[in-house]
Amino acid sequence: MDVTCDLNAQATIEDCRREMAAQAARHGHTIHLAQGSPVYFNGDPAREVYCVQKGALRLSRLLCDGRRQILSFAFPGEVIGLAHDGTHHTDCEVLNDAVLSVLPTGRFAAIAHADPALASAMLRLAAQEMHDMQGHLVLLGQKSAIERLASFLALLGGRAGAASAGWVCFDLPMSRTDIGDYLGMSVETVSRAMTRLRVAGLVHLPRPDRVCLSDLAALTGFAEGEAPAPARYAA
Repeated sequence: MDVTCDLNAQATIEDCRREMAAQAARHGHTIHLAQGSPVYFNGDPAREVYCVQKGALRLSRLLCDGRRQILSFAFPGEVIGLAHDGTHHTDCEVLNDAVLSVLPTGRFAAIAHADPALASAMLRLAAQEMHDMQGHLVLLGQKSAIERLASFLALLGGRAGAASAGWVCFDLPMSRTDIGDYLGMSVETVSRAMTRLRVAGLVHLPRPDRVCLSDLAALTGFAEGEAPAPARYAA
């Protein structure tokens, strides 16, 4: 990398994700998993650490009555599988065909101790994950349904979007049910909120699993309560 991935923020989070992916690929072995494959289950021993090289993963927890809460999604450059007590506390499944770098937990810790680049990237990404979790708590506790969806789409747009003719476009690897289980909304509410963002001119759907954002900054401002909804939006 041109800059060190440390807490001084000279490197971007994307720099850190690229560094993590490169280091994990160099030190680990690669596995390919098809859509719907489990990576691990709640209660499994946490013997390995996984770095996403390609694809997307879903981390969730089931309640005894069958209700599901999706806790996060993992995208390329992100590490999953670290556990404080040696046991996984979520289910992890593949959303679309994925490539993962896999390292035994002990080897990962030893490499991170000996490799400053990997240790710095891991620390920076852990700090980002804590920031994201705090933001998600605010989302669940304080935001309206449409603000929740706007926040989620803005996050994906900044994370995985590609600019094209002034639009930021990306594929949605997760279903509307997944989105609802992540945002604490029903599928019907997700669909209504998506329609309202589309009518407002902030979102375009070339197909059900692809989203284009007309103005990422405006969508982010609306999601954070920093800007009113566009005139075309009707609550």
